[in-house]
Amino acid sequence: MTSVWSSIRQFLQQQLSADDFTQWVHPVKARILDGGDLILQVPTRFHSEWIREHYLPLIYAHCERERIPVNIRLRLPAKEERALPYNEPSYQSRLISDEFQPSQTFTTFVVAPFNHFAFAAARSVCEVPSLNYNPLFIEGPPGLGKTHLLQAMGNYFTENQAGSAVYIECRKFLEDQLASHNFSLLQLRNSLGDVEILLIDDVHLLPSDGNLQQYFLEIFNDLYNQEKVLVFTGTRLPQQMPELLSSLRSRLSWGLIARIIEPEINHWSHLMETLLTQAEIPYSPQVCEFLAKSSPLNFSALGKSVKRLKEIFQERGELPDIKQLRHFLSSKHTVPDEVSIETIQGVVCEAYNVSREALLGSCKSRLLVTARQTGMYLSRKLLGTTYASIGATFGNRDHSTVIYACRKVVAEIKRNRDFAELVVQIERTLSASCGK
Repeated sequence: MTSVWSSIRQFLQQQLSADDFTQWVHPVKARILDGGDLILQVPTRFHSEWIREHYLPLIYAHCERERIPVNIRLRLPAKEERALPYNEPSYQSRLISDEFQPSQTFTTFVVAPFNHFAFAAARSVCEVPSLNYNPLFIEGPPGLGKTHLLQAMGNYFTENQAGSAVYIECRKFLEDQLASHNFSLLQLRNSLGDVEILLIDDVHLLPSDGNLQQYFLEIFNDLYNQEKVLVFTGTRLPQQMPELLSSLRSRLSWGLIARIIEPEINHWSHLMETLLTQAEIPYSPQVCEFLAKSSPLNFSALGKSVKRLKEIFQERGELPDIKQLRHFLSSKHTVPDEVSIETIQGVVCEAYNVSREALLGSCKSRLLVTARQTGMYLSRKLLGTTYASIGATFGNRDHSTVIYACRKVVAEIKRNRDFAELVVQIERTLSASCGK
């Protein structure tokens, strides 16, 4: 047994790179040789799948040349053997969808200067598929239309019978850790079937532990080589995601990157005019300017504001003045109930091991300044809250302080990998605990 496995190991070491050998062959242990069967102990189910698909053909070819009569069986640890059967679909129906929101189409997408390029890129991929655009990566802050564009692409492919479309929301893997552990590469491939376009939302939330990222890398390679359309979204550019495998980050940058930039106030005001016109609500420039400055910069909050305005208009027959509007729109109808600045502050305090009083206080120690700036950055990024509002909730600080903090954090994320990973972990904690 020892000589057979030694021969195979020596052969694989000659065929594989040092990294591949260390990652895939070194952890494998030859346990027993029973009736001509070589039993190989592998650490995980994914490891077994990988060995079976990539290396068993090489091993059998080597044994045949060397006239080594052997049958190889792969064995998992006891805890893996007790897991779900290998071919049992468990979470696929909930995590992978081929049905799309009928209200989210290209027609209903509100095009503005800050999202025009992403909109045009998404339409182009559907109407004139091009390998030059593959994959398409849509980057931008939360709430500015990335998911809407994916849903619109799925609806387009479905309605125009351009091929089957599949949507995967990475946030669900983060929310349900069992999904991460019970997923398998074979299940994922079988679920995709003859897909023509794969739409993966919020790839930055793909769990970094376990084997999921390696699964997605394999699926990427399979579909890309078959010239299928791949579309991803994320809140950061691929190379700004240290939590992803380097090979996956590289592949996400192969095609076209379309950015949805943070809108200027005048763009947001113009968008408000468009939505109010569609809702048949009379408005003044002052109302649009007020809403642009007071509303979080995301479509969900904006939609709630418009809905509330329509209710007010239908009840009163007219819109109230600015002072009354401020009161109406501060009601619970328009306040997001998933994540708040207070929630962000609490998670940041826990991550940096500081008290809320110190975070909001005047102390300028390096640790507290970094924690404070991180909280301001996440409040702006995740909620789209105005700089002035963020400053007010972080110890009545000026809006210029918040602007500086956000720019400082962005620069530090690009420069400091450890800091970037900490910010990512705080985001993950917020997403998992608040269901965002």
